[in-house]
Amino acid sequence: MKRNILFGFLLIGLVVMEWGCDDIPAACKSNSYNVVAIDSTQFLMMDSNSYLKSLSIDSVAFDEFVIKVDFKTELISYLSNSSSLYATPPCPPPNSNWFIDKISVLDLDETYSTDWEMAERYYESFINIDSLRGNEFWNVPIEMYLRPKSSPAKTESYQFKIRIETADGNTFETTTDPIIITP
Repeated sequence: MKRNILFGFLLIGLVVMEWGCDDIPAACKSNSYNVVAIDSTQFLMMDSNSYLKSLSIDSVAFDEFVIKVDFKTELISYLSNSSSLYATPPCPPPNSNWFIDKISVLDLDETYSTDWEMAERYYESFINIDSLRGNEFWNVPIEMYLRPKSSPAKTESYQFKIRIETADGNTFETTTDPIIITP
């Protein structure tokens, strides 16, 4: 009898513990992040096998040149009922709640005018920036890769200003370090 009473209290305790986490509004509904700013830019070099590596020299051919842009994010909501005692379905992956409206990459000296292509994580395929839609799903950490579509007229040092405008009116800007790009 004593064993059955203790077992009953244990079951009631488990039920109360599980129900206690359901009132939290962000409990496993989303793992959303807000983009705060551009964190950093980095120059990369793409080899013939489409493998990216850090640029260790101060010049690069235009068809190997890639700019990696990292964004600073802040957590909006998180999984709060992770202490479940039994198996539950997995939560959706972490994502951002921002929608890009326009991306522009400009040479500060205005001597190198070209269209740019963009890729998200893992840089499998580059797309034209103009074809970007505002309903893209961005996984966290948020990063993008930019590369020029055409070569410059001559070998010269270039410095770029990257400007990203979102659908909700935020604008993020950064300026890269100078880099020598060869045709």
